[in-house]
Amino acid sequence: MKKYLSFLILLFFVSCNPLLKQYKVLETDNYRKEISHKKFTALKSILNKSERKPILIVSWDKSMLATENLKGIALLYNPGTKEKKIFKINISDVTTLEEINSVQLNTREYKEFLYILDEYLKGNEEYLLQLRDSFSSSEVSMPFYLYDFLKNKKLKISSFVLNENRKAIQ
Repeated sequence: MKKYLSFLILLFFVSCNPLLKQYKVLETDNYRKEISHKKFTALKSILNKSERKPILIVSWDKSMLATENLKGIALLYNPGTKEKKIFKINISDVTTLEEINSVQLNTREYKEFLYILDEYLKGNEEYLLQLRDSFSSSEVSMPFYLYDFLKNKKLKISSFVLNENRKAIQ
């Protein structure tokens, strides 16, 4: 009986995470859709890793054929400690979340995430919002979503590619 009661209390505290509630508020326009609910479930484990109000940047792979096996990448930034963590997300298996080590953080695969974070921290929100899709195909175009839980803000940033000089190709 004590184990059952302890489990219920633990479940109550995990489900009352204020970051999860704030994410739901920021995502209200899409939250009722099934895919959005699956995304929320996948991001829940990432948000539970943060003790403070983080900045979260997410990009989902866009594929009409892979809605059940949706994959994405998320960057979690803690403004207090300046710590950056990258996670690979797979909706079909949210129990195994792959965290990328800090050595791999500066590879080509994640440079757009770091660029968005740098520009956002410099206060260049308008610039980020004015970026245009670098791709003409909607299948290749994967927008970035930035959630700032400290400012209670959500930004949708068009997909883009950086050249070797860290400039956005438009």
